[in-house]
Amino acid sequence: MLSVHRTLLQRRTLCRATGLSAHSVGYFARSFTGTAGRSASDAEKRYSNTLQLPRTDFPLRANAAQRDSQFRERCTDRLYQWQRERDASAPSFTLHDGPPYANGALHIGHAMNKILKDIILRYKVLRGYRVSYIPGWDCHGLPIEQKVLGQMRAEQRDALSPLDIRERARKCAMDAVELQRTQFRSWAIMGDWENSYLTLKPDYEARQLKIFQEMVRKGLIYRHYKPVYWSPSSKTALAEAELEYREDHQSRSVYVHYPVSALIWTTTPWTLPANRAIAIGSSMRYTLVRMPDTTGQLILVASDRLAALSHIWAGGEAPTVPISGDLCPILSGEHVTGESGTGLVHTAPAHGVEDFTLCQEHNISLINCGNAAGAEFNGLPILSKGTAAVIDWIKAKGMLVHEEQYTHSYPYDWRSKQPVILRATRQWFANVTSIRSTALSAVEETKMVPEAGRHRLVSYLHGRSEWCISRQRSWGVPIPVFYDVATDEPIMNDEVMDHVIKLVEKHGSSCWWGMSTEELMPESYRNNGKTYRRGMDTMDVWFDSGTSWSQLPAQGNGKPVADVYLEGSDQHRGWFQSSLLTSVSVNGKAPFGTLITHGFTLDEQGRKMSKSLGNTIEPGLIDKKKQPAYGTDVLRLWVASTEYVRDVAVGSTIIANIAESMRKFRGTARFMLGSLSDFSRENMVDYEQLLPVDQYMLQELNRFNTAVGDAYENFAFNKVVQELGRFTSSQLSAFYFELIKDRLYADGQDSASRRAAQTVLFHVLNIYVQALAPIACHLAEEVHSPQWNDAQLEADWRVLRDLRGQHNFLVEQARKEKLIKTSTQTDVELVVAASSPIHALLERYGAWRALASECVTVAGVSGKCSTLCLCTPQSLILATVADTQCQIILRRASTHKCPRCWNYWAAADNSLCARCASLPLAV
Repeated sequence: MLSVHRTLLQRRTLCRATGLSAHSVGYFARSFTGTAGRSASDAEKRYSNTLQLPRTDFPLRANAAQRDSQFRERCTDRLYQWQRERDASAPSFTLHDGPPYANGALHIGHAMNKILKDIILRYKVLRGYRVSYIPGWDCHGLPIEQKVLGQMRAEQRDALSPLDIRERARKCAMDAVELQRTQFRSWAIMGDWENSYLTLKPDYEARQLKIFQEMVRKGLIYRHYKPVYWSPSSKTALAEAELEYREDHQSRSVYVHYPVSALIWTTTPWTLPANRAIAIGSSMRYTLVRMPDTTGQLILVASDRLAALSHIWAGGEAPTVPISGDLCPILSGEHVTGESGTGLVHTAPAHGVEDFTLCQEHNISLINCGNAAGAEFNGLPILSKGTAAVIDWIKAKGMLVHEEQYTHSYPYDWRSKQPVILRATRQWFANVTSIRSTALSAVEETKMVPEAGRHRLVSYLHGRSEWCISRQRSWGVPIPVFYDVATDEPIMNDEVMDHVIKLVEKHGSSCWWGMSTEELMPESYRNNGKTYRRGMDTMDVWFDSGTSWSQLPAQGNGKPVADVYLEGSDQHRGWFQSSLLTSVSVNGKAPFGTLITHGFTLDEQGRKMSKSLGNTIEPGLIDKKKQPAYGTDVLRLWVASTEYVRDVAVGSTIIANIAESMRKFRGTARFMLGSLSDFSRENMVDYEQLLPVDQYMLQELNRFNTAVGDAYENFAFNKVVQELGRFTSSQLSAFYFELIKDRLYADGQDSASRRAAQTVLFHVLNIYVQALAPIACHLAEEVHSPQWNDAQLEADWRVLRDLRGQHNFLVEQARKEKLIKTSTQTDVELVVAASSPIHALLERYGAWRALASECVTVAGVSGKCSTLCLCTPQSLILATVADTQCQIILRRASTHKCPRCWNYWAAADNSLCARCASLPLAV
């Protein structure tokens, strides 16, 4: 029993030494028990210390909890600063950071975004670039303000001044920035962290106002009274980019019998008090039908809608005056269709874009229900009690024909998650129509990854004529406008804005609320007999972040442009678009050369991650059951392995598989490090002196290096991971490592054959780790290697590997039939015609090591047997390789096992083979 335990211990020791599995090291360990289960012979033990087994201090396990912190500083700050100090003549590369919102902790989507950016940067550093990456944060806006106010009681909120709100919001944002910065750096994201840009910094705010000023100069900014998206829950105007649509929204829809025999339908009953007209379709047919009641009233409806309206008829006398008490016209409108309703559209110009445009054409004034359902309804909330009150009012007038619930797509405030309305208010707009053609041309010149992003961005630009940039909140950059109290005319010119910008540069944007109006205006506007008031609107936060390109280094044309912008797919209507519009307005070109878009993160069931579903994952706790955690490299490898241009799933099972891949990469690197423990550049063997299999391996290494480089250049990181997986499994573990172990372990330490194998491993390790470096940065070091390319060598080894596969199949069959225990117990004979190209190939490459570790002879006789005979000591297989028949004959070895290298090459039992006997062994 003791000998069995000793044998098992020897096996485990060998596994630890080589970094390979017990199966892989079985080439040496399997004979500990001998062919008949005996323990290792004394002769074998005598020579065990003469083998050159791998030696390395590189641990088999990552121990990420301790290891990550050891490499983090070098992999982030020091690496970034080192590459920035490169020769100024080195090519530059700028990746501009889309600022995450400074509001709470990070989630797995943030990790995907930042790691993708970091992979690109690290690859560029390896390619010799000086990269620029300045992380940023979006610090203003409604969510931060709501978060601050939501923590207070109503009476406390009402007592706060705008400056009080701003002070609390600033602290909330800065706390989030510090938290997120720490988390980002824990993922080994390198960048200029000490000089991050924040949209709340005075210098940033001043640059933003200068861009706004330039757009004013060009006539791109104007004020207008018209319907805009309005959030009753947030009490501010919203841009299209701040909406999300719910398909399950239910409205109380009503059919209302108007006087003059008109039947309309609406899903917004609360707007009926603001009705000013009825719209009909210019290309539609209409019919007068008699009401099925005692009055016999005739009503007007679209002919195509008669069948759909049969369910609504009810009794009741129709009123004789309009709802508002005033007569209203019936107008022809192109927006009226026969797809729903009655074909007659209630028209409230204060609460609908088409309604507004139609009434503008006919000089019809508007009535605004305000932020609630009109004064006569005591300011009731529009979408709840206000709607109910209006319906009751219509019913009391005898005008309600029918009411029903109507499910349809409806816009919601993406922050408060509450429905929005259209409401006419005075807002500031940026003119998109006048710059659209330039913006579209800029998009066409931009490289898109994926290409589908181009169509998405173009469609948003085509569907947008203007951009509502004003918000009715306190936490933001003010729109620097004053109004003449007497006329309400806006004062917005260079003199006024220059003065405000200087104050903001010095004091920050809070000066707009902290200083008097006289202090905020230039000297020439003081004491001139007029009274002015400052505007209290702030800028859309998309304008804040969209002007972040202003800090980019100027390119050759003097205009700031980044090489890459990379964000989520939702930014086609958000940051990508606001950056494009502001840059085109000022510079006439896009601020990016390449636009990369990634999808959203899903759970393992394919559901979008959200706090409401409770399926979000913190990157640091990717598997809460695993202790210690997998670590940063596994998280980064998951990101790299995804097809990130689509939505991607993540969960504990997925990450466990990723961790297994990382273990293989680590074990592969460890084996090479251990095998190179006594190797230095002075031991390098010239390419011409390498064995054919070594030259072939360098050929495969070149192919691998080229494929990886192409994948990185095309931002296809999942293909990098796929190449790494294939190269590790097929070329290294299953092929080259198995072929060279005997040379590495048993040849003389300084023999040419062993040093040749180490030379190849040296090059493989360099390029292998270089491929890993941008992804698994805690595992990798920067390396550079030469490249080899030999088409003939590749073609030759394609044939030889095919032949080896046939041989391995035969060995496996013999092992299953228990004719042999190991492949070393066999001799192999290859029988091919002397005139065959394979015969010449095997002789040229030295078949005994090209094919396997066993003794191999090549006969020049054509074989005929096509059956595999495992019931006899001799086995035969007829293979067809490269269109040539080749007979493989497998026999039990006629020689004996060498006690040192364990190959069956010795002439007698317990004697050394010729190779081992020729070495100066000290035993």
